[in-house]
Amino acid sequence: MSPFQALLGFNPNFQIRTEDGSVEKEAPAAQHRFEKLTELREKLQTSWRKATESQAAHYNKRHQEISLKKNSLMALSTKNLRLKEGTTKKLSPR
Repeated sequence: MSPFQALLGFNPNFQIRTEDGSVEKEAPAAQHRFEKLTELREKLQTSWRKATESQAAHYNKRHQEISLKKNSLMALSTKNLRLKEGTTKKLSPR
C-alpha cells in the first residue's frame, strides 16, 4: 500500500492527455520523481533507525536503574527552588 493510498484511499493515475487527444500511459518525469522520493524515504528511514540505535547505545552505556521504595529518604537540591521572599538561602531550612 502506498502512502498516497493510505491517506486518500486510491492510487493516482499517471495519465496525460496530449494535444492530439491520445492518452499516454506513463508520465516519465512523475515516475522518476516518485522513484527518487521512494529512495529518499528509504534512506531517511535507515538514517533515523541508525541514529536511534546509536543514541540508545550511548544512553544505555552509563544508565543505571534507580530503585526507589515508598517512604525512603532522598536528598533534594534547593539550587533551583524558589523560596519565600525575605529568607536567605543560608538561613532557610533544607
